[in-house]
Amino acid sequence: DFTPGTNFYVRFGTNFAVSSSGTLFASGAKIEGVLTSSTGKIGGWNIGSTTLSSTNVTIDSENEDITLGSKDSLTDGNTGVYIGTDGLAIGANSVFKVTSAGALNATNATLTGTVTANAGQVGGFNITSNSITSSNNKLILSSSGQITGSSVLFNGGKIGGFSIDDI
Repeated sequence: DFTPGTNFYVRFGTNFAVSSSGTLFASGAKIEGVLTSSTGKIGGWNIGSTTLSSTNVTIDSENEDITLGSKDSLTDGNTGVYIGTDGLAIGANSVFKVTSAGALNATNATLTGTVTANAGQVGGFNITSNSITSSNNKLILSSSGQITGSSVLFNGGKIGGFSIDDI
């Protein structure tokens, strides 16, 4: 059933045609093999030379990242989600970020379970593999069990069997 039409090179009925400019019109088409396109649309997604994008969502094969919302990088201040080879970030100013090196940054985090650290800082105290020390070294808690303190105030309880009372 070959039906020539105006401005069409080939037309078979109402469901298949190739225009004189090379545009393929097919209803219910089943395409097998490799389908290549550097521009156009598919299922509401825009096809770019290295991207698939829709409103506020981009998958970028050249830069190897996925963005949602306005966030375009691991460190920008925009809202949204960024996933790339350098890490992942969520929220404005990256309030939650994990770099590809494994560094975790989180604002207002609640951690449950076991937390292990052999370096860093917490509440003004330095953490090492064998001690926790105040920033001014006036309180030192060693893994050997030794507690060293200057400017320490004990106002009750017992140490080594001796009672400490308020004076």
